[in-house]
Amino acid sequence: MSPAASLLDDVEAFLHHQETARHLSPHTLRAYTGDLVELVETLEAEGPVAAASVDVVALRRHLGHLAERGLHVRSVARKVSAVRAFFRWLATEGRVPVDPAAALRIPKRGRPLPRFLSKAQVEALLVAPRGDGWTARRDRALLETLYSTGARVAEAAALDLADLDMVDGTALLRGKGRKERLAGLGRPAVAALQAYLDATERERRRRHRAAVFLNKSGGRLSVRGVARVLEGHALAAGLPAGTSPHVLRHSFATHLLEAGANLREVQELLGHASLASTQVYTHLTLDALKRVYDAAHPRARSTPPSSDDGGA
Repeated sequence: MSPAASLLDDVEAFLHHQETARHLSPHTLRAYTGDLVELVETLEAEGPVAAASVDVVALRRHLGHLAERGLHVRSVARKVSAVRAFFRWLATEGRVPVDPAAALRIPKRGRPLPRFLSKAQVEALLVAPRGDGWTARRDRALLETLYSTGARVAEAAALDLADLDMVDGTALLRGKGRKERLAGLGRPAVAALQAYLDATERERRRRHRAAVFLNKSGGRLSVRGVARVLEGHALAAGLPAGTSPHVLRHSFATHLLEAGANLREVQELLGHASLASTQVYTHLTLDALKRVYDAAHPRARSTPPSSDDGGA
C-alpha cells in the first residue's frame, strides 16, 4: 500500500491540474502557490499534517494568523479563495472525505469603482503622438487599437498580423484562459494601423515577422512597452497620473454604456466570463442615466396634465 500523500504533495498536484487542465495564467499560479505554501507552513508548524485531517477550525486558525498580520481585506479574500479552490479540488478528487473549506467565508470588501477618462480626455490622448516617423505612427495605431477594442494590455501586445482583418475591421484577441474573441476596429483605428504598417515596411523596421506592434529594435513590443507608450502620451496630454492601458479599457466600457449598450453586450466585448465582472461599470453619472431614460422611456417626454383639466 502506497503511503499517503503529504499536504505539500497535494498542493503540487493541485497546481499542476490548474496549469494543465484549467490553463490558469502564470500570475494566478504564482499567487496560488504563495498562498497555499503559506497555508502548509501554518498547518504544519508542529509537524506533518495530512489533508484528510484538516478541519475548518484549523483553517480558521490560519485565517486568524493572516488577520493578525494586518493584511488588506482584499489580500485575505484572495487567500481564502485559494484555500477554498484547493480543498474543493481535493474533495472532488476523493483525496479528502469532506471539504473543510466549504464553510469559510470570503471577507466582504468594497469594490473600488474603475477609473476612466472622459471622452474629451480620450480624444486628447489619441492625438498626443506627434510626428510622421514610424514610432509616432505606431503609437497612434496602438492607442486607437486599445480604445477601439477595449483590449487588455497583454492582448494588445500579443496581437499578430494574422489577427487583423482590415477589410471587415476586426481584431482577434486572445484573453484570459486562452479564450479568443473578435473585437471591432473602428475606421480611425484601421486607418492608423494601415499607416503604421506601411511605415514599418517602407522603413524596413520589421524584424519580428508576426507581431503587429514592434519595439524600436523591430521585435515584439512587450506588455511593459505598451504601458510605457500610453503613460508617456498620457503625461504629454495632461491626463491624471496613473492613466494606464487598463484605465483606457475602463473608458471603452464606460463610454459604450453611456451610449446605450447593455451589460451583456459590453460583457462580450470585454471578454468577461461573468456578468458580475462587468457590473462594476454601472457607475454612470445621473445625467447619463437620465439621457438614456429620456430617449427610451415612452412616458419620459409626456406633457403633464394641466391643472384645469377638471380633475377629481
